[in-house]
Amino acid sequence: MLVLRRVRTDLVAVAGITTLIAITAMLAVAVPAHIDTTLDSAVREAVAAAGTDADLRLLATTGNAAGDNPTTSERLLDYSTEVHDRLPTILSEVVSRVSVGILAPEVDGRSTFGTARVRVGVLDPASTSQFQVVSGALPAASTGPVQSVDTLPIVVSSAAADDTALAVGDSFTVGEASSDEDILLTVVAVVAPIDPAAQAWTDLPGLWDPQTLTSRGAHTGERFTVLTDAAAFDRVSARFPSTAVGTLRVSFDPSRFDLHRFTDVQDSIDALETSAASLTEASPVSVAVSSDYERALEWFPAAAAAARAQLSTLAAGLLGVAVLVTVLASTALTRRRQFETQLLRSRGASLPLIVIHAAAESIPVTLLGTALGIAVAALLGFHAGSALLLAVAAGIFAITPVAGSLGHALGARSMRRAGALRVAGVSALVVTAVTAVVALRSGAVRVAGDIDPLSLVAPVLCAAVVALALAPLPAVVLRFTSAFTARTRGPATLLAGASARDGRALVTLVALTLAVSVAVTSQVLLTTVAAGQESASWRTVGADVRIEGAPDPAGLVREFTDAGATAAAVLYRRGVELEGRSATNSVTLLAVDDSYAHLLSALPGAQPSPDALAVRQLLAQGAATAAQDPVPMLADQRVAALAGGDGATFDIDGVLVPVTVIGSVTATEPTAVLDRARLDAYLDANASPAAAAESDGQAATVETVLAIGRGANQVARPVEEAEQIVLRSDVLAQLRDGVLVAGVTSATSLSLLGTALLALLALITTTVIGVRRRGRVLALLGALGVPKRAGIALAVGELAPLVISGVVGGSLASAVVLTLAGGAFGSDILAGGDAPLVVSAWLPLAVVAAATVALGLAVAIDTPLSRRVRSADILRTGEDT
Repeated sequence: MLVLRRVRTDLVAVAGITTLIAITAMLAVAVPAHIDTTLDSAVREAVAAAGTDADLRLLATTGNAAGDNPTTSERLLDYSTEVHDRLPTILSEVVSRVSVGILAPEVDGRSTFGTARVRVGVLDPASTSQFQVVSGALPAASTGPVQSVDTLPIVVSSAAADDTALAVGDSFTVGEASSDEDILLTVVAVVAPIDPAAQAWTDLPGLWDPQTLTSRGAHTGERFTVLTDAAAFDRVSARFPSTAVGTLRVSFDPSRFDLHRFTDVQDSIDALETSAASLTEASPVSVAVSSDYERALEWFPAAAAAARAQLSTLAAGLLGVAVLVTVLASTALTRRRQFETQLLRSRGASLPLIVIHAAAESIPVTLLGTALGIAVAALLGFHAGSALLLAVAAGIFAITPVAGSLGHALGARSMRRAGALRVAGVSALVVTAVTAVVALRSGAVRVAGDIDPLSLVAPVLCAAVVALALAPLPAVVLRFTSAFTARTRGPATLLAGASARDGRALVTLVALTLAVSVAVTSQVLLTTVAAGQESASWRTVGADVRIEGAPDPAGLVREFTDAGATAAAVLYRRGVELEGRSATNSVTLLAVDDSYAHLLSALPGAQPSPDALAVRQLLAQGAATAAQDPVPMLADQRVAALAGGDGATFDIDGVLVPVTVIGSVTATEPTAVLDRARLDAYLDANASPAAAAESDGQAATVETVLAIGRGANQVARPVEEAEQIVLRSDVLAQLRDGVLVAGVTSATSLSLLGTALLALLALITTTVIGVRRRGRVLALLGALGVPKRAGIALAVGELAPLVISGVVGGSLASAVVLTLAGGAFGSDILAGGDAPLVVSAWLPLAVVAAATVALGLAVAIDTPLSRRVRSADILRTGEDT
């Protein structure tokens, strides 16, 4: 009965606490579920981006000279239909399709169109829907005896038919030069693909894209791939120079992946690579398992851990402040019943009875609020994520009123006992916070899972420790301001100073400190990632626009210059052999002129640019040296170490070019920079046609135009003849549009909004709790002639120390977490490169402005409420009621 009477009496307060519990429970369900959804979407994006590199490959050899290989192409095609059922369950659940590619080694042929280098593949009947028959008919299974010159019906692509002038009915012979058993290939069909990039053709290279064979610039023949039926292929497979290779490619459906399945698939692939016996049990086929799944996705676990750490930090602010607001409201209700609890105790109520009464109310309220929160989360589409997180929050809500009632029943503790308990509690909190930060700094995070407990706990504990350290701040400030307020005229400053003694709501201080800490931390991380992505885009492109293979580089540079941009034409030679004193290595060589120095000077960053100064020094020294002297060179650290100063030579078009390192340059790959005019002069003076003809493996030479500044993108977009056009804006958009980065960014915005509202609610709750006390003071002062506006000074004096301490404490807590464990958030991984911490100049102003607005709103709410207490009521009933 007592419990029901309490609920009826404080129905509004109980309903408010139930609502707060429901909100917190909803957040405890929704936040981990949102993190889980974000990471699952990122897994699917990563697997889709990996493409065929992440496929599982079952490799087999078919046919040999002895004819005793039990694995034939027909058996391999039959086996491919069983692969899905033979795979482990975890893999079969994510399989998209199984394709077969059986390809014989390349053989030389003789035909009317010249030399033919042909690879014969097997036509998989399951792939016939992937192309259209242009002419002829697909081969039927051949059963005739093998002759000394066997006729093999083949299917050629329309591209190969165009290049070779082959048509249905044409024939040509292929075979080894040392063998008398040639194979006569007869075209029976010409086909065109529906999608040349379809998975069915991945392991049949050259089928849709024949290559032209040249010798000294003259056309000599074609290299292409043809298809035949499995039975015919098996009958002639012994005549190929070596065994054919069959690949059963198992591709995965990205939409079936989630974060947990990502690691399970990796473990299953590793097990199959160790032993594939389970795949071929009771089958004549023998296969070996290979996959680049781990290599293609090796970046993802670290990126997922970084995103999870940042998302968990946001969850710490949102959930932590929500829990603290609820605890604050529950504590206020318990304090309101303090007189009733002490009265029960004085009438003989035992401590267990008081605990039972409190628990009989708090447990149903907690369960009701938690159930409502879970139901709302379910209606919003969030599944129950972390049961432990929900259980911890519910436990705190259920225990808080019980502990408060028990404390009121026990009465005031002795000073020694209270001090000992306080020291023990603070010590345990500090040790736990240090342990959490150290563990976070060490990178002790999980590969899978929806929330990172260390990133969740560390900010909360740091905020609590800092709040405890700053709790005496109002008293310290008051000690220095008391003398000042005593000398001022009017009651406002005196009342504000006196009211500051009451501004010691520790729970509110922890909530404000946590909110500011998480806001500052998340904004710094967000700004750091954005700045890192900006730098990564500059490193990737080297300018706002990069155009490779431009037909008229000089003319394009003029167009960029006319549009107001800074442009330069650079000759890239990739894969040039540099022979140093102790080793030889391939490097990228840039031949530049003075326009490249102007381009480097236009890059964002510290000016003057060290690279621009180095290039100008290179050009000046190149102009001052004789034609036969070693060519001056700028080199990055790797190339400089290889070259060793003097004595290094480049092999360029058969000409050995001596170089000497005169300076350094920054680059993401082994790179050397030479004066273009100086290099051309040396090559012209020393090149010979014989040396150029004998030089093999020449480096790929690409004329590249780089442009920076206004109008660069507009000039680049209409260019059509270039081999490749790369816009830095596109690269930056690609970095920022990834699921992980976009998920962290959107979650940060929503979380900051929710955390700010909850922190404001904590401040307003504290304001409402003190309204009656300030109203009584204001009413008494009103009887003495003090104006009502003095209530503003009372509210500001009590709340301002809380807000100031929260801002200072939150900033300190954020600095501690970022300084000691900033690397655990993986900003460099999400940014795509080095990303030093960046603090925006507007961030301190934004925090101060938000705190000022919150304080003003709290005072605005306090003013009408505190004025409701009338002087007549206080004078009639006394100050304590």
